[in-house]
Amino acid sequence: MLKSIINITRESVRMNKRGDIPTILLFIVALILAVYALFAFASFEDEVVFKSKEASNAVEKLNFNENYVFINAQFFGEESVKNCINCDEEKLKERLKLEITEINDNYRYEGAGNFFLKVRQKEFKFKDRVLQINGLFVKGEEGDNKLINIFDLKIEFDSDGKVLSSEIRRGKARVELDGE
Repeated sequence: MLKSIINITRESVRMNKRGDIPTILLFIVALILAVYALFAFASFEDEVVFKSKEASNAVEKLNFNENYVFINAQFFGEESVKNCINCDEEKLKERLKLEITEINDNYRYEGAGNFFLKVRQKEFKFKDRVLQINGLFVKGEEGDNKLINIFDLKIEFDSDGKVLSSEIRRGKARVELDGE
């Protein structure tokens, strides 16, 4: 009986030797794939970080430009109401146009989109000390990444020109990343 167990063991050892070559090849192929994957990760990371940074900068510029328009609308609206007490809608519109045109003629900021144009062409409402400008847009660009945000602005002032309430209603946004 001991002889038969030894014989079975010897036979199974011989059988297992036949699987050594495919197992070694499988190990070598897995090792090659792992090295290839590590190389792909190492070469891919720099490009993604760079493109991600560009997209992030475009978003930051877009947010800055929207805040720039919003703050300018508040500031010039306050000045118009303060300097034109008891004015009707047309006089308030003219006053706002005058206030903004003086600044915009001396300093032009591209990121403001169509804000200054809409005011200059009186494409807004200023009734009962409520300033409403519809269809404003701002852009944020960095490299091939272009973001455009379209929104409406509504700001209510008290009789002293202080802001009572403000609202931005966002419309459609357009995104072009990497020239797509």
